[in-house]
Amino acid sequence: MKLSGLYLEGDRPNYRPYMVGNIPDQSINEGEDHPQLINLAQYFSDDLTDPEEMTYIVLSYTNSSYVSLDISDGHYLDVTTIDDDWYGQVTGKVLALDSGGKSVISNQFTITVNSVNDPPRVITPVPDIVINEEGSYRFTIMKDGSPYFYDVEGDRIYVDYNLSATPLGLGFSQDEDYEKYIFTLSPETNFNTAETGPITVTLRVADRGDFSSFIYVTFTITVTSIDDPPGISTIPDVSLVEDSGVPATLDLRDYVRDPDTPFEELKISLSWDNPAISIDYSDGVAYISSAPNFNGIVPVTLQVADTLTEVTQLFRVRVASVNDPPEVFVNNLEDGLVIDGLYLIEGRAQDVDGYIRDVEVKVGESDWEAASGTFVWNFFLDIRVYPLGETEIRVRAYDGTAYSEEKVYTVILKNPYMEAAENQPPEVIVTSSLQGKLSGVVTIEGTASDDSGYVAKVEVKVDDGVWRLAVGTESWSYSLNTREYRAGEHTLYVRAFDGKIFGDPLEITITIDNYDSDGDGIPDADEERLKLDPFNPNDATFDYDGDGFTNYEEYKANTDIRNGNIHPLVEKEEKKEPISYWTMIFSALFMMALVLIAYSLVLRVERERVKWVEGIENMRMKARGPTFLQKMVKMKEAILPALFATPEAGPALPGTEEEGKAALPPAEGEVPPEAPPEGEVPPEAPAEGEVPPQA
Repeated sequence: MKLSGLYLEGDRPNYRPYMVGNIPDQSINEGEDHPQLINLAQYFSDDLTDPEEMTYIVLSYTNSSYVSLDISDGHYLDVTTIDDDWYGQVTGKVLALDSGGKSVISNQFTITVNSVNDPPRVITPVPDIVINEEGSYRFTIMKDGSPYFYDVEGDRIYVDYNLSATPLGLGFSQDEDYEKYIFTLSPETNFNTAETGPITVTLRVADRGDFSSFIYVTFTITVTSIDDPPGISTIPDVSLVEDSGVPATLDLRDYVRDPDTPFEELKISLSWDNPAISIDYSDGVAYISSAPNFNGIVPVTLQVADTLTEVTQLFRVRVASVNDPPEVFVNNLEDGLVIDGLYLIEGRAQDVDGYIRDVEVKVGESDWEAASGTFVWNFFLDIRVYPLGETEIRVRAYDGTAYSEEKVYTVILKNPYMEAAENQPPEVIVTSSLQGKLSGVVTIEGTASDDSGYVAKVEVKVDDGVWRLAVGTESWSYSLNTREYRAGEHTLYVRAFDGKIFGDPLEITITIDNYDSDGDGIPDADEERLKLDPFNPNDATFDYDGDGFTNYEEYKANTDIRNGNIHPLVEKEEKKEPISYWTMIFSALFMMALVLIAYSLVLRVERERVKWVEGIENMRMKARGPTFLQKMVKMKEAILPALFATPEAGPALPGTEEEGKAALPPAEGEVPPEAPPEGEVPPEAPAEGEVPPQA
């Protein structure tokens, strides 16, 4: 009987472990450690024990004085270098033992330790260098590294350096010859490291010219100080703007130096004579400010002293002038004041810069009106001119650049005599001739009238300016100072007031052209307004604000000549090159040739047209024959010569004697130019009253 698939329990046999593959040779670099260089479990197998659970023992191996072989983590071959500079080969074997005590010895494998270049090594550190200010020092390093370095492989040494700081005047340098490197320290006069502290020098030492294998070595340089006086470099002018409220700062650390004494230990003081400026000094910075409304230049003396010596330096504080707005004061107005008749408002004005151009008054919603006078002024308030009731009166002064702060009063205007009846607005007439160009002070005269017989006032203004009071009413005059306005066209407005309403303003266009003494295109009055020289023609060509446009171009465009951000909107016109004489000659000849060619073409077309017309007329005259065939022959004889003949061989032009003979019928008794053949009916004569065909 045969049994299959039968399994009997009992002791399993234990077989020896065996290798599934040879342990390969390995290669490592000199000085390297490899705790898990080879996983031995990959090369052994056993029927009883898992390869990773087997016991591995390193048997004897070569060069054990330089390299150590051991087992790590149970089944890894651990390679540790004992001598980092050794290189060569190690051969060995490994025994694998299973849990049943059976073992196997591996093949012999080789571990090759490759030679690796070693960087240079230090024999003795490079000493720190300490010298006195204005001293010097030198040391050398031989190219075999002595006396500070050596190389295991005996290679020559390469050296370069780097500094932790490179202050001016240190004077550290490197040189070399065929056998050594030379390092020299020669500080400049007054140089020391009191402020910077010792400077670290880092040497890079290599045994290859490309510095692929190197070490770093450091040492320090200390230059001790010898007492020197402090120094002050030139301090530029310190600029302020009048009334800006922003102080200028001057950091004296940027200008004061002492080689031996730290800045904080120097004694620093500032002195000046003009009380219009003040200087606060703190932590090396001077804060400089000016008094209100002051401008000008103030010299300031800076004193700096160390423990032995004091030095001084003079600099200037320059306060740039700016325009200050004027101030206006009213003597006899207050809130709640009741005005029920004619009232003279009085006051004064002042300006730090010493100039007041106008004092203006605004009553209610009316326009601003000019008062009489400037520094001491008055304004005649006629209650008949303004709406009655609670009214706001504003007063301001103008210095030509800026207005003052307005003074505002709320008063009550009353007029018990004002009639309630409506009236017609007043009319105003200008009797002076304002034609031509006006200059200087021009007196304008005229009249005003109203249906009520009363004119309260006459006012005049130019363009968008303020209304100014004329002298007189029914007969009035006004002095116009043209120097207050730019040269060119302006609109003059004149209006009258009858105590109730204003009349429609009279508009007159005037042309202002003040004298131009230097002939530069800018009138004298405008040159004074723009702060130019009326007698210097060159200032019109200057470009004060550097925007690419001259003062004259900006004057014509009415832009600020001292503000580069504001300039004429139009581009400068490009200068056209003049046409040369020869260009004009060649252009004329070319045009003449074109005319001649066109004329010849027209003449040839006209000749062809004449030939065609003549052929048609001949055909008409001879087409009256008896037969259609004869008519066609006559047509051929008439048309073809006319179409293909040259102008010289063609028929006569219309209007000539020959054409008349060809076109007219034969006279009585005259033989026709071509008699019809025998038996052919002659052409029909024209009917009575019929006009013969014409060419």
